[in-house]
Amino acid sequence: MNVSTLRLSTRPETASTACHLSHVALVSRKFGGQGDVYNNTPRDGSDADIVRAMCAPPAAARGIVGKDAAITALRAIRNAAVRYQRSSALYTLLLIGAWGYSAAAAIDGITGPNFELTAKEDYINRAGGDRVPVWGYASGNGRMQYPGPTLIVNQGDVVTVTLRNALPPRDNARPRPVSIVFPELESVTARGGTEGLLTREAQPTDNPATPENEAIVTYTFTASRPGTYLYHTGTRMDLDVEMGLVGTLIVRSDSDRQAREDRGKTMGEKYSSALAKLYRDLYALTH
Repeated sequence: MNVSTLRLSTRPETASTACHLSHVALVSRKFGGQGDVYNNTPRDGSDADIVRAMCAPPAAARGIVGKDAAITALRAIRNAAVRYQRSSALYTLLLIGAWGYSAAAAIDGITGPNFELTAKEDYINRAGGDRVPVWGYASGNGRMQYPGPTLIVNQGDVVTVTLRNALPPRDNARPRPVSIVFPELESVTARGGTEGLLTREAQPTDNPATPENEAIVTYTFTASRPGTYLYHTGTRMDLDVEMGLVGTLIVRSDSDRQAREDRGKTMGEKYSSALAKLYRDLYALTH
């Protein structure tokens, strides 16, 4: 059944009869007769708003009697449903567009899955004007960041983080080792450096007499779960974390890909594309 094959009587009928018939037509056309016609609603509820709009006929469809009343009422109801669908859909589109723009906004970080970090000392200026020494991770040979660089990877990536140590020695000239741990991430392996309490640690210099390169540690893991995680030093955490050796890791899920693909488009381009699709859907619904 569809709107074009409805056989409506020309005797006087009320708008509510045409409303019921329009429900049957909508359910039959949209769901191949699989909707719940008895309750006048599609089973999956996706067109519940349209059905509710039809259940409350507009003023133009109320009190219509006489010859061809059912057809006139049906047209008024259908037009009202289309206007309702268009206005509500456009409102939703605006909300989604605003949200999508925010979700696709660029994050100030570095993308992986391979990273090179160096632990360094630097200074930050406080509000009072004095300079405070801090430690932090730098991307490669760049300047230390406080907190450390945001590392961005995709779900399923095999991530490698190579760490070097450029921290100054202790007051007694003993070397100051440094490391990275990734809490809540599973199966993190470490190669190089020297053995530490929680993981392998990078020393300021390499000992040429040993096969290992004590100055470099490489951490490897699979980013299996999307989310936002901390990474921080696993060496003297009571001091080193407070000094600034901490950063953030973002694992993006597969569902984020569309937002990243849309990043290069302007809001006008994204809106026009979505609007064209909306009108195609409305045309398919009403013809």
